[in-house]
Amino acid sequence: MKNFTLFACLTLALLSCKKEQQKQFIVGKIEGTKGIKTFLLSGTGVNTLVDTLRVSGGSFRVEEAPQEAKMYTLLFEDSNNSATFYADADSRLQIHGTVAEAEFMRIEGDSVNLSLTTYRQTLRNEISKLKNINRQAQNAWAKDSLARYDALLNSTATREATQSWLNKLRAFVKQHNTSPAAAIALYDFVSLTGNEEVLPALLSELKGEINSDFPVTQLLKRTAKVYQKSLVGKSFPSFQTYNKEGKPEFFFTTTGKQMLLLFWNTEDKYSAYLNKKYEAEVARKNKDSISFVAICLDDDINTWKQYLRSKNPGGRQLYLRGGVFNENLQQVSINHTPVTALIAPNGNAVAIGRKGENILPKGN
Repeated sequence: MKNFTLFACLTLALLSCKKEQQKQFIVGKIEGTKGIKTFLLSGTGVNTLVDTLRVSGGSFRVEEAPQEAKMYTLLFEDSNNSATFYADADSRLQIHGTVAEAEFMRIEGDSVNLSLTTYRQTLRNEISKLKNINRQAQNAWAKDSLARYDALLNSTATREATQSWLNKLRAFVKQHNTSPAAAIALYDFVSLTGNEEVLPALLSELKGEINSDFPVTQLLKRTAKVYQKSLVGKSFPSFQTYNKEGKPEFFFTTTGKQMLLLFWNTEDKYSAYLNKKYEAEVARKNKDSISFVAICLDDDINTWKQYLRSKNPGGRQLYLRGGVFNENLQQVSINHTPVTALIAPNGNAVAIGRKGENILPKGN
């Protein structure tokens, strides 16, 4: 009788522990959190702070699960490291990993996060390379070594790692096209690489509720619409600008020869660097076949004019009043700097570089 009573007590205790564990949204153990604030964010875009987690010895718990399906992010302050995952009202998750390798944390508790965890393990080489390049680029930026910064962003290593990741992403999205995992995987890729041109094709692969209702998918669709507004193959708008003397000068895109446009800002030191770089590259080409025009999007025309006096950049320098809020630029969704545009002799856009990429034609 004593043995039976002892067995019954142990069984009740185990059931009680299991029941208690099931009440907790997240149970986590993460190494490297000492001295680092850990935040739990909900949603996308301007993320909503859910909680500043109390982490003791690397362990933490979150009691309340969300009421609806969302993407969550664990963000580690001042480390540039984060981990995204899926959760809904039934989620009971276990998270294990390190701050240094947050992207590869093991997240268990449902099939969505398990498939993401397995997929991310295959990306260790690509993500590690890109993060290392980004760290070097940020160091170059901090030291005002903009040539080095530019070279890193456009290096062969960057292109190869990005392409390898993209190949694996395409296969994952195709295999999991009805799962939130596909949308989160696509979000991760765009967030780290800035490559938005893949969105239209990959979003078309998503099916069912994940395509219509999941918040991450809706954000990516809005981003894709912005990208698709670029008028590649269509007429690029002409608009009113101001020249170096501050006098009105209407800008026409139909000049009878190719034109490289750079939209830049004096406070954006990388775009200012590209102003000088692209002017010099175009100057080395046949001037009868291509020209260079830099269009400044500063808030204040006097700031631009002062910059011209002190730096004296070459090429045709123009100012567009209204900056990124100019109605003509909004038509082609140019809402940041730097952006490049290659215009054909007939005024049609041949290519758009949404990160200021060098889209000059090869050769003369």
